[in-house]
Amino acid sequence: MANYCSRCGALLKAGQKFCTNCGAVVGPAIPKNQDKTQILPHIPPQQPQPIRLQGQSYAPKNQMRYPSTGHDRSNKQNVIIGLLVGIIILLIGGFGFYVYSSSHQEAQEQTEPVASSSPSKTVEEQPSQTQSTTTTTASTPVGSDLMNFVQEKNAVDGEIANLASNINGYLSNHAIFRGNSYYSDQAKGLQVRLQRDMQELKNTQAMDEGKKQAILNLFQIEYRRVSGLYNGIMSSRQGGSYQPGFADGTNASYDFDAANADFKSKY
Repeated sequence: MANYCSRCGALLKAGQKFCTNCGAVVGPAIPKNQDKTQILPHIPPQQPQPIRLQGQSYAPKNQMRYPSTGHDRSNKQNVIIGLLVGIIILLIGGFGFYVYSSSHQEAQEQTEPVASSSPSKTVEEQPSQTQSTTTTTASTPVGSDLMNFVQEKNAVDGEIANLASNINGYLSNHAIFRGNSYYSDQAKGLQVRLQRDMQELKNTQAMDEGKKQAILNLFQIEYRRVSGLYNGIMSSRQGGSYQPGFADGTNASYDFDAANADFKSKY
């Protein structure tokens, strides 16, 4: 005869001590004529057990796995929402700081010109500055000190003296300059150079006009001197005598020495 659990009504196997469905202790069969109240006190109290559905295996109480509740999912959602809120707060704060910095910088730029400049004062000071400049210009001589022309005069004088020395050396071995154009070309080059120097000096505004005229006079004497050498050489190349031209050059050399000494004593 089949036995059933007196608690849950599950089918019991022969010799089974506990109900596999509800865990109730299996006792001897209760006679029909026995009062159930006498047996009930011997049944140990049990926790309510879920009713096993058809086709569902029952797991022992100590091996049951409780399904996860919605708290874990809710916690994760709360963390994600918290992170998003934090990011949004940081973005809003950064944007607010940027707007504040920009407005503060613009306020400084608009304020600084007003504090550092005084247009009316600048306009008032301009006449005094112009007047000071005009006074300085009026008290300072305008023009060149002609030092570069003095140096050029001395350089040309040295080259003429060197040319005359070379010509004398040539005449110690040659009677005439026929077939020799070397020295006449040098003399011609010095003539062109002196013409350029004199023209440039005439176009120069000098601080001292007396000094300017003295240098111009020395350039003219040097031109006479080198022209005497050139004319003597060309005359000899054409079959004439070089002596008249050289004599003019010698006389110009004496005049230059006297005028140059006077220039040095004055300037």
